[in-house]
Order: sequence, then structure tokens, then C-alpha cells
Amino acid sequence: MSEDDAGMTPESLYDQAPCGYLSTSADGTVVRVNQTLLRWIGRDRGDVVGHLFSELLTPSALLFYETHYRALLHVAGRVDGMALDLATVDRAPLPVLVTAEQHLTPDGRPGPVHVSLFSTRSRAVYEQDLRRSRQRAEQSAARLRLLHEVREACQSALEPHDVASALTRSLSRATRGGSVAVWLTDDDGRMLLETGAASAFAPAALSVQDPLPAAEAVRRGAPLAAGPADVYRSWPALAGPLADA
Repeated sequence: MSEDDAGMTPESLYDQAPCGYLSTSADGTVVRVNQTLLRWIGRDRGDVVGHLFSELLTPSALLFYETHYRALLHVAGRVDGMALDLATVDRAPLPVLVTAEQHLTPDGRPGPVHVSLFSTRSRAVYEQDLRRSRQRAEQSAARLRLLHEVREACQSALEPHDVASALTRSLSRATRGGSVAVWLTDDDGRMLLETGAASAFAPAALSVQDPLPAAEAVRRGAPLAAGPADVYRSWPALAGPLADA
């Protein structure tokens, strides 16, 4: 034993372990818990000991506990690496991996259950960041493919209508069949629908001063992205057609 370990007792090693420990009776009542787990969930020992282990779980984890955890203990006597969410004192879920083993009494009846819990919060954050990075990369790749397709299509276009048609085809594929309209603006500031079906969102003719998303994009001289919430807020006249779409 090193000098650093000399002052450590079995009790302190249990209490200050880098993972959570608890023990329950056969019916799931917590009879012992270490300080690490109490710190993770922000509770006092008296709030945990004497209560059911299931009371520490979130509602969704409780369902899994009842249908899987208890069944595995009953059939196999142990649970290996089951993912559950603990409910912290502020009700925020704490993802953990749970390993449990049930011991038998001398006469062969189900006895106490010893449980170890490993926090996976950092891993969950990492996996979430990884998914977001992958989504951003996929979106960037899709934009590059679209730009390449539009450029190739426009290079062979001879007339403005051919350019508009090429844009419409490419954007329709990119939006998986979504409605696409292209206007051409004349010297008087009128926007005339060149391709696409006329609708409340895409009138056959409008002015660059009209209060519609397409006209605003022309005024800005830049693309305009607008979701349903933006339409309801900025262009209330389109709220009805949008709801019926």
C-alpha cells in the first residue's frame, strides 16, 4: 500500500469511488448508497436510503426498469451495462450505465442486489456534438452538389428561360419535390414568374416593393430563408395559404 492509500479505509474507498454504488433489498428498497452517487443526483442520504431504487429514475427510465431491469434480475440474476436515466434533484436526467447482481439467501431465495452506476453524460454530449458535426458536413456536401449541378445546367443554357428552368429542376430535386418558382425582374422593377406554378406564394407578377418573401430577397440582394414561424410573423397574409398547404 502506498503512502497516499494509507489513510483510505474500505468505507472511504466505497464512498469516494469514481462511480456510483448502491445496494437494495430484494424488493428494490435502497439500503446503502455511496457519496458519489448522492453528489451526482444532488440528494442527501436520507432522501435515498429507505426509498425504492425506481424512485431515482426518470419516467421513461422507470418504464424500462419495470420491463427489462427487473425481468433480467429475475431470470438471470444480473444486469450488464443497461442504459438508464437518473432524475437529479433539479429533474435534469443523468444518463448512466447500470450493472447489477442479485445474491441469494442461504435458503436460495432472492437476496440483496448490489448495483454500480457509471455516468455517461460526457459521452452523451460528445455523441451529440458528433451528430451535429456530421449533419453540418452532410448539409455542406449537399449544398456543394447543388451548386455544381446548377452551374453545369446553366453553362448549357442559351436563354434566360433556360437558366430559370435549370434552376427549377435542380432546386426541385434538392427539395425533394418541393414547390419551386423563378421570377425574372425587368427594368421597371416588375417580377414576372418565369417557371413554376402561380400561387399565393408565387404570384404570376409582383413588384420588388411588394410585401412577399421573393420580393424581399430581391430588395436584399441576397438569399432569404424563411420557415413557417417567419412567415406567420413577417408575412401574415400568407398564414392562411401556408396552413392549407
